[in-house]
Amino acid sequence: MFEYNIARDFTDVPGPRYIKLGKFSGEKFRSVLIKLLEEHEAIELVLDGAEGYPSSFLEESFGGLVRLGYQAEEIRKRFKIIADDPEFEFYLAEINDYINDEQAKQSAGSSK
Repeated sequence: MFEYNIARDFTDVPGPRYIKLGKFSGEKFRSVLIKLLEEHEAIELVLDGAEGYPSSFLEESFGGLVRLGYQAEEIRKRFKIIADDPEFEFYLAEINDYINDEQAKQSAGSSK
């Protein structure tokens, strides 16, 4: 399994939702996630070590994958998201919620 530590390999200070709003955005990180999916079958994504994760960063990164056509099941299967630091554990549920919420929106839109 390929390990990608966000703080080490991307930034320890995740930024805003969109690239136009600043460095290290969720939009930019989503492109990293896509590249990881293209290059690796299974990815261990480590949250520890960053100063925190803005909700807009996480939603754009993970909800954005679903908006681009990745299925929630595939995202959960391919990414093993790790938070050993107790301060980061709540991000696991937050990420899962963004994936589920966007999947529900996509499913509702396709049933119209």
